[in-house]
Amino acid sequence: MPTPVPPITQDKLDEAAHFLGLMAKTEGRPTFRYNVGAFLTAIRSVKDALWKEIGKRRPAVKKYIESAMSADPEMQLLIDRRNENVHDSGLSITDAEMQEVPPVPFSTDPGVQSWLMRRDRRAMEQRERACFQPRSRIVSPPGVVVKVSEPRWFISGIKGRDAYTVCVEHYEKVRKAVEDCVAKFP
Repeated sequence: MPTPVPPITQDKLDEAAHFLGLMAKTEGRPTFRYNVGAFLTAIRSVKDALWKEIGKRRPAVKKYIESAMSADPEMQLLIDRRNENVHDSGLSITDAEMQEVPPVPFSTDPGVQSWLMRRDRRAMEQRERACFQPRSRIVSPPGVVVKVSEPRWFISGIKGRDAYTVCVEHYEKVRKAVEDCVAKFP
């Protein structure tokens, strides 16, 4: 049976997961970037919580945790982006690019497809909360397809995947690093 994650560390993982949930709900809105900043701060604090709980008096543990939490260049880049966000430039760590929403929400690009699915999920949740369904205000001539574009957010320095996707993958890497550390230093 795997060793349980210490409670404060688990709480920090839960906090990061909470901000991932908010990111999914606010994607496409200006407040999205605040949730990216909050996620990066919460996920960064996992390292400190874990060190305090399992290795405060063992130097080898700190070194292991440090290397596990920055195991690849992207993990280190996200730590750097979090530090910029907190200490330097504020929320300039993310950039929005306008992306066309196809009439039929499908793409062969997995990143775009994931973004379209999250967009559809948010739209469905909004419709469920609405008391009535407003009629469309877009009037177009028959046979003309109206092009719609929405912002898609990216973390500067990471190409090809949007900020939400990068953060989900980062969360999984950190969670796995925590499990490895807890197993190695019970």
